[in-house]
Amino acid sequence: MSLDTYALAALVDRLLEIAGDDPCRLATLLDELDDRDREEVLVSDFVNALQVFVYYFRQEPTILGAERLILHAGSDAVRGIVFEERDIYELFFRVDKTMPVIEIRAGDETVCRFEGESAYRGAIASIDDLP
Repeated sequence: MSLDTYALAALVDRLLEIAGDDPCRLATLLDELDDRDREEVLVSDFVNALQVFVYYFRQEPTILGAERLILHAGSDAVRGIVFEERDIYELFFRVDKTMPVIEIRAGDETVCRFEGESAYRGAIASIDDLP
């Protein structure tokens, strides 16, 4: 059974009150939730996509990436968000069910895809080797 909107909002309010503006602290608090509640929080409109990104990867993106992600709701990560560019490539973050994904794209073409907690590090390490 999922949380109703009011219960979810109250849960997120409590978490954010404890974590403040620290997405790393929020990630630690999210670890303490049961799987179902955590996933509901992560795909909700009550958190932002930067908080979701930090939860999955345990690091922040570049300053520009963080600024872009903070403008999106966590629910937008289900559809995906372009958050960084390097030369002709874009880094695209999304959550596929409960799996974090980073894709390197050139226009509409996906050049590389990385999954799991090391996806961001893998994408950053690989992007400079692309032609």
